[in-house]
Amino acid sequence: MWQHNVRIWVFIISILFGLTTGYAQIDIGTAQYPPGMNWQQLSTEHFHVIYPKALTADAQRVANLLERTYNPLQKSLDGRFTRLPVILGNQTAQANGFVTLAPWHSEFYSIPPQSGFVGDWYETLAVHEIRHAVQFTKMDQKFVRLGRIAFGEAGWAAFSIVAAPAWFWEGDAVLMETALTRTGRGRSPWFDLGLRAPLLKHRRYSYSKAYFRSFQDYIPDHYTLGYHLVTYVRRQNTGQDMWNQVLNRSTRMAFWPFTFSNSLKHYTDASISDTYNQAMEDLSDLWSEQLKRTPIVDVSHIPMQPASNWDNYLYPQPQRDGSVIALRTGLGTPSTLVRVTPDGDVHTIRQIAPYDKISARGGKIVWNEIVPDIRWGNRDYADIVVLDLKTNHALRLTTHRKLFAPALSPDGQLIAAVEYTSESTCSIVILDAATGQQMNQFVSPNNDFITTPAWALDSNSIICVLQNHDGRALALVDVESGKFKQLTQFAPEEISDPQIVGNTAVYHSNQSGIENIRSFDIVTGQYHVLTSRPYSVVEAAISPDGTRLYFQDYDWNGHRIAYIPFQPNESVVDESQLPPRIDYFAPIADEENTVPLFSPDSIHYKPYGVKPYHPWEHLLKVHSWYLLPADPWYYAQLISTDLMNRMAFMPGIVYNTNEHATNYFASVEYAGFFPIFDVNTRIGERVATFNYEGKTHYYDWQEKSVGGGFRIPLNLSRGIYSTHLNLSAHVSYTSISDQRVGFGIERNDRRYYTDHNNGTLIPMQYSFSFNRSRRASYRDFQPRWAQSVNIFYRHTPFEADYRGEQFAVQGQLFFPGIFNHHSLRLSSQFEHQQPYNYIFSEQFQFPRGYDYVYYSTLARASVDYALPLWYPDVEFGSFLYWKRMKANLFADYAIGDEHSDRDTFKSVGVDVSLEMFPFTLPLSIDFGVRAVYRFTDRESRIEPMVFGALPLQ
Repeated sequence: MWQHNVRIWVFIISILFGLTTGYAQIDIGTAQYPPGMNWQQLSTEHFHVIYPKALTADAQRVANLLERTYNPLQKSLDGRFTRLPVILGNQTAQANGFVTLAPWHSEFYSIPPQSGFVGDWYETLAVHEIRHAVQFTKMDQKFVRLGRIAFGEAGWAAFSIVAAPAWFWEGDAVLMETALTRTGRGRSPWFDLGLRAPLLKHRRYSYSKAYFRSFQDYIPDHYTLGYHLVTYVRRQNTGQDMWNQVLNRSTRMAFWPFTFSNSLKHYTDASISDTYNQAMEDLSDLWSEQLKRTPIVDVSHIPMQPASNWDNYLYPQPQRDGSVIALRTGLGTPSTLVRVTPDGDVHTIRQIAPYDKISARGGKIVWNEIVPDIRWGNRDYADIVVLDLKTNHALRLTTHRKLFAPALSPDGQLIAAVEYTSESTCSIVILDAATGQQMNQFVSPNNDFITTPAWALDSNSIICVLQNHDGRALALVDVESGKFKQLTQFAPEEISDPQIVGNTAVYHSNQSGIENIRSFDIVTGQYHVLTSRPYSVVEAAISPDGTRLYFQDYDWNGHRIAYIPFQPNESVVDESQLPPRIDYFAPIADEENTVPLFSPDSIHYKPYGVKPYHPWEHLLKVHSWYLLPADPWYYAQLISTDLMNRMAFMPGIVYNTNEHATNYFASVEYAGFFPIFDVNTRIGERVATFNYEGKTHYYDWQEKSVGGGFRIPLNLSRGIYSTHLNLSAHVSYTSISDQRVGFGIERNDRRYYTDHNNGTLIPMQYSFSFNRSRRASYRDFQPRWAQSVNIFYRHTPFEADYRGEQFAVQGQLFFPGIFNHHSLRLSSQFEHQQPYNYIFSEQFQFPRGYDYVYYSTLARASVDYALPLWYPDVEFGSFLYWKRMKANLFADYAIGDEHSDRDTFKSVGVDVSLEMFPFTLPLSIDFGVRAVYRFTDRESRIEPMVFGALPLQ
């Protein structure tokens, strides 16, 4: 949810500071659903639900859940709205949901995640996302309301984000999903793991570092931080109205970045930073007491070299030779398959891009990958990929399916995976590991959601987890008959990743408040505790000989591979010795007094009337506008974007005080077809001045222009490579009339046209771009492996008064540098113009250190070497957080030809920039300086630089 609205904030900044260079435009992007879908709609008192016909049953249920959440979510934050559009999507393989403005609506993706939540997916989405809708509506007052009046929904979003930090938005929503249901992330120990472990190791960071994160240390995201801060404030200030009061005051000065901290201090006598320190002290005391009362049982770790930074070895898969295959990730490591020997040596297999987990058996490794649709951004798939360890050959087994948590059979011949269809049906499918052919399918009983299947050692059965409104339960599937046998009762316990050996099921659970490995005897019904560790133990895996139990054992600097002797019927501790869970949210749940929100007797289901929804009937939806004085331009502009993101329409008017001239303009972009079409027009008066014989003379003329074209954005991304291909063609018509004074076009003291300036210009332009880059780690700020080609051609093939021709091509290659996170870039550019009597604007960057000079032919080559210098993580009060310092060394060489003249440009230099978050805003901005030496005239230049804002990750 958050990044949708931060991008709006960035867009507002670009409007405020960029209107002087041209008219504001919207790139509608590729986030559309494919055409031809049968959309339906229904309306309740507070919601308008739009959904594909395949989700009819889901839509009726969601509508009732949404109405059930409306009043309870108002208790502690009064933000009432009339009707919120909610789109149910069934085309993606990724679990998500969001509420956004510009335009105001919400989207729920129907597919649940394989891990990370317990219970009903739609219930969780309903509480979390509608709380965001309540937050936005609450913000619509005082100065935020003025922002909405001035800018529409874009202003509403931008000033709402200033009025409250990102951690409040997500933390408050997580608290509600936890307090108002029997599940929610606040009940899961994995959710606070990244905060709990450092605190127990006495590694406490500043507020800014905890909020804006770090490249040096692992910091959990603002969801985790926000949940604990929001909950702490409510625990210390009883009563539901605390945050309601803070937001009432904060919205008064939503233009001031410190308004939220000042408002919090007004009611609690503690600023944000003080509140953070107090909350960390409170949590540290609670978790330290829990740890003191937790019996710690030793385990054996594979003797690996200690990590210098946060590093993880996930999903350990023991092999017959004693090694362990795992997925390595970290701050400086992209997802990479590795083989770890018993002595701790780590051997890289290959980099991959798994969506959930891996499985390694029988000489193979299998995982799934998200594969985007080639054109439609709201549709993607989850494909199965299998790697043969003998040949190191990877094969994509499936296409255009949604398959999750693949698990290899012990001999590596078969794969069991969870399939979730666009009709919301869930099943286990059995695939041939060599061909991908489907061998069988076992549909879930009662359509309960299935997670993390695993084969028994005899391959005759598969153990899995079933999930529904009541929680999770273990189940066993007979491979021959396809029948499901439920082993345990459904309960709100986060059990996951089970294994089965004989009559014993092994899995990890959060039953005690700390994730550990447990076992369940299918015959006797007895449970045993197999591990008791201080932080977290997950992902149990039994060695092929059945003598060892491997798992991930967490410490403050990441997950390590550990093991114990496999004795499934012996508890290492008496469960009664384990301390009680820490339910940090409990006092707030008592205050809300609505638990359980979705109990069977609390929802009175009613059917809602249904009618078709035709997206083309709703293309016009004006949501934002700008009334901006950006002297000498004064703008009035509307922005319309429909809910399905098919059409953007931007009409406007601009008055130039220097010229005393008015221009009207409009642009339309339509993305409902495979190509994206656009049309734009501008009409108005132009006024200019010239000096003649000591007097200033004014002259005016009329300009009319219209243009249109298409572009085809293709997403060819697969695996670890992000690949995009874009093709476009545009034509425009410009007419200049009523021009009474003739002036020539001059460039570099050369006159190209000396007749009158009336006439027409009809250029056509074509472009081709190809970009391919390899996935990088969190610390990499430049690609380590990437290639790009951009080709641009403009000409005037039609009969017109103005004529010109331009061809430009650019190529770039990125390579790894000498050390980690260094990057080498080689680039070249070539541009040629045949101006006749019209010169087009240049396409590429002029050599650094030089001012632009026109040449009909310009060739340029450059070398860049980018590297990080320092991760300071320095906080300057509430004014600035300095996160990273980096440098870019460069050398440019260019040759410019103009008729018989040839000039050479040579320069070297360095860019040094500081990556910072100013004024507690969730926008990273690079401030820097460029030092350049020019060989041609032996001069040096120092130039300040400010790079664009990027949203908080």
